[in-house]
Amino acid sequence: MPFQKLKWGLPFLSALMFWASFHPLNLGFLGYFSLVPLLLYAQMTSGRKSFFVAWAGGYVAFLLGYSWFAYTVPVGPWLVAIYMGLWFPVFVLLVRRLGILWSPVAWVATEALRSLLFGGLPWLLIGYTQHDLLYLIQIADLGGIWLVSLL
Repeated sequence: MPFQKLKWGLPFLSALMFWASFHPLNLGFLGYFSLVPLLLYAQMTSGRKSFFVAWAGGYVAFLLGYSWFAYTVPVGPWLVAIYMGLWFPVFVLLVRRLGILWSPVAWVATEALRSLLFGGLPWLLIGYTQHDLLYLIQIADLGGIWLVSLL
């Protein structure tokens, strides 16, 4: 079936949508939708190959997102993306184990962990993509960026 081969591109589509939701493109509405291809991928695949492809998608997302690191450390984005890319397959594994209804909680958990572990990198959180929607981000008063991401 031709559609079956397309599933391997879903993490990369997710990565591009994720990156586009942040500056410089600033297409914030893509923030939440960027996870849809990754959720489809989680439902359609399993095994080592799916882990690696999800990591590669995460690598692309964070390589693009952290490209500004290169101004101070030329190899910075490449190195950081190796580690940060691991959070895409972690999310995929969590969704497989917990179920798709728990995916918002799984995503916020991965955001929290990547923001706190090993000194943390608290950038590129989905909630930040909503900065233009003042009525929506008022919920941050109650639960910070995590609650905005959870929406």
